Amino acid sequence: MTKEEIEIRIKEADKSDAKELLIFIQKMSEQSSFVIFPSLDEEITVEQEVRFIEQFLHSKNDLLLISLSQNDIIGLVTIRAQDREEMKHVGELGIVVDQEYWGFGLGSALVEEAIHWSSNESDLVRLEVEVQEPNKRALHLYEKAGFEQEGHLKKRVKVKTDYVDTIMMALIVK
Repeated sequence: MTKEEIEIRIKEADKSDAKELLIFIQKMSEQSSFVIFPSLDEEITVEQEVRFIEQFLHSKNDLLLISLSQNDIIGLVTIRAQDREEMKHVGELGIVVDQEYWGFGLGSALVEEAIHWSSNESDLVRLEVEVQEPNKRALHLYEKAGFEQEGHLKKRVKVKTDYVDTIMMALIVK
């Protein structure tokens, strides 16, 4: 499979995507230890996922985009705004792409869409992302998009039996 052989589209997730999103998230959690999905600690129903998607749809500062090849979800990007009044201008960025599609530019496209939305459609001023230090692909992706490293957190994430450092990165969008 090459870039030229696939057609990819990016869209805002809606309630009808709930079941496929759950399947995708489970698959991604098995592919890589770089992505942590807190919801996988307990079983999530389709109805719960629908409510989760609705939260994004009804929020000015939260975003959930999915990328599709044919009708299969192959990537997603989220932005979740902080809840506290004095921090509502800060959005936390999360991105995951199916390994079969690494190297196709999909990560860059999702990050670009998220930055464009943050700059033009939201009240967000700052995007933040926390990246596991061994994830050099992600560090490069965010640096290429203009994110700057702001901190280094030692032994922040436990992966199997090891502790991994994370890098805090941010981008001012307004």
